[in-house]
Amino acid sequence: MWGLGTFQMTYAASEYSKKLLDPRWQRVRLEIFNRDNFTCQRCFSGHKTLHIHHHYYNRDLDPWEYPLEALVCLCDTCHQEEHDYKETEAQMLRDMKMAGLYGDDFFTIGKMFLDCKQEEQRLGYFLIALSSFLSRKEYRDFIVKIFDVEISAINQASKGLK
Repeated sequence: MWGLGTFQMTYAASEYSKKLLDPRWQRVRLEIFNRDNFTCQRCFSGHKTLHIHHHYYNRDLDPWEYPLEALVCLCDTCHQEEHDYKETEAQMLRDMKMAGLYGDDFFTIGKMFLDCKQEEQRLGYFLIALSSFLSRKEYRDFIVKIFDVEISAINQASKGLK
């Protein structure tokens, strides 16, 4: 049975699909394909169907209005996996909130990610942020459970990155 929510989602999807036919999106799409050498930036395949993936969505922006850094070329398989991770991310966020993380904790971690450009730095800063939360007893068990790591491993990794 179709409810109002289903209709709204279907209508929104069809409106978004129309925007993907817009010449402005087609130009940006081609620019990203060229920038990424027509290669999936996750598995590095150049022989599969390719898509342009938005790292995030903002309902106030049309697909072609995002900064180029927010777009990446992914193959069909990797693109689907990225969208499948969205529910995992949402569940992780719910779990972190249930464990007692505060809004400013998320802000701090997010700022650390934005402040560094290289992947190794991002991981390092994330480990440092996690290690600082370990002093809060309510986070310790949660972090070990969610990330399946030993406390000593996080502390050791963060010491080498400070």
